[in-house]
Amino acid sequence: MSEREEKQLYTLAEFFELVGERRMELYEGVPVLMAPASYEHEGVVANLIGEMTLALKDSPCFVFGSNLQVVFLFQDEQKGKENVTVLPDISVVCEKEKLRNKRCYGPQLLSSKFSLQAPQEMTDY
Repeated sequence: MSEREEKQLYTLAEFFELVGERRMELYEGVPVLMAPASYEHEGVVANLIGEMTLALKDSPCFVFGSNLQVVFLFQDEQKGKENVTVLPDISVVCEKEKLRNKRCYGPQLLSSKFSLQAPQEMTDY
């Protein structure tokens, strides 16, 4: 991403144009590139997705991994914030109409930021 892209605030439409197939999130108008996860992290996520898929097999719900872009449409004029997109580790969507244009608009459940580190190791960041 160029320096211009990093400093500019983007609308949701501009972000969708910018992102293409790159793994990016939009937070408070700022595009954020997403780093790859560790194999340990992905192993935990894969196991959880498997368990959730089995638990929901007779329901109308779908379980997705981190490649599903999730969009939260909102506007907070007081704080000057609007529209956030994220790539959560796990999303559960029970209403198929929320899935459109390669994205999800408002899932029923999100889960992200699993860590296999002990609490004292996490304070070193």
